[in-house]
Amino acid sequence: MSRITLISFLILIGVNTIGRAQHKEKEILLKNLEIQNRQLTPILDSIVNHEKKCDYYSCKLTFTINVKSSTFYPSFTIESISDRNLALSLEPYGYFYKKGHLFIVDGDMSNELFAKQEESKKFKFLEYDTSFEEYDSEGRRILRVVTDDSFTMWEYQLASGNIEFVEGYSLCGSKGKMRP
Repeated sequence: MSRITLISFLILIGVNTIGRAQHKEKEILLKNLEIQNRQLTPILDSIVNHEKKCDYYSCKLTFTINVKSSTFYPSFTIESISDRNLALSLEPYGYFYKKGHLFIVDGDMSNELFAKQEESKKFKFLEYDTSFEEYDSEGRRILRVVTDDSFTMWEYQLASGNIEFVEGYSLCGSKGKMRP
């Protein structure tokens, strides 16, 4: 191997190693949550069943639940997301599994919806550096579009202990507003 080839090879390995270091490997400890409001269970079941009919469905599909209890009418949104790294970078506080899927909960803690359990679990994830240019082994640029990786969004309101559907959007099954 010539000296120039060896130097080029070492530089290429160094650049590739630096490139991988641009995304930070992180770990987060989340509390296991138990569903408190039994009205939520059939809602989650119907959303997962809806997703299973979609072209993009994967058994690795993750769901996020964002709770807003600081408003006049407390509400929450449920979204499906294919990249678990993005969901875990939202600074969630809890998780649970439903129908084999991971649900990650962030926003405000709602005792009306969830109860924190003693059990916690560590989740490893990759925090993306969106300004970094990344390339695959063939030199093609890898684009990571992280502005919106969600497929569906369902919004609900909490009113006097009841969960009321507000609106939903899905990329499959119909265009625009819909119910799960």
